[in-house]
Order: sequence, then structure tokens, then C-alpha cells
Amino acid sequence: MAITYPYKFSDWYGYDQDCSPYIPFSAKQQGNITQACQWEGSLDDTFYRTVSGPLTAGQVIYSNNSGTLAGAVVLVIEANGGTNNRYIVTATNSEINSSGDQLCF
Repeated sequence: MAITYPYKFSDWYGYDQDCSPYIPFSAKQQGNITQACQWEGSLDDTFYRTVSGPLTAGQVIYSNNSGTLAGAVVLVIEANGGTNNRYIVTATNSEINSSGDQLCF
């Protein structure tokens, strides 16, 4: 069925109004790498990105699913969903500088 003007309500059937290109991930924001390495609590902060898979250098981090850039952050994340494999991710100007190379514990 072709969509023609004037638009009818049925033309929008199935339109996902909540669709977002931002993918959430759990982390815990810390002030610096030393604090991040000492953090042993839960990762109850949520950040977002637009690429799935591992966090890698060059990816952009957002602080919400509306596209607000996270800025300079130091995050603790879990590798492979395990609490014994926590990594530090650092970002400047919302772009990841490093990920996966700073294993603390």
C-alpha cells in the first residue's frame, strides 16, 4: 500500500516511536583510575553507545539515550559479564581512549 498525502493514521501503523540508536551498558563512574581500581561495589550507572560488541578505543560514550555526550569519564565495566573481570575505560571528550588494557582485579 502506497503512502500518500494527506497522511492517514493507518500509514503510521507499526511505527516504533521509542526506537533509539543508543545501546545501554552498565558501568560505575569514578573520579580517577585509582578510585576505579579500588571500586568493589555494583555497577549501577548506565551509559550508552551506538555500536554493539566490545568497548574499543574511538567509540563515543553518551550519558543518556537522548544522545548527550558523557564528556571526560573514568568507568569501571565488567568484561564478559563477570565480576572478577573488571576493566577501566577512560574517555576524553566522550571518546574512549582505552579499554580492556587496564585490568585492576
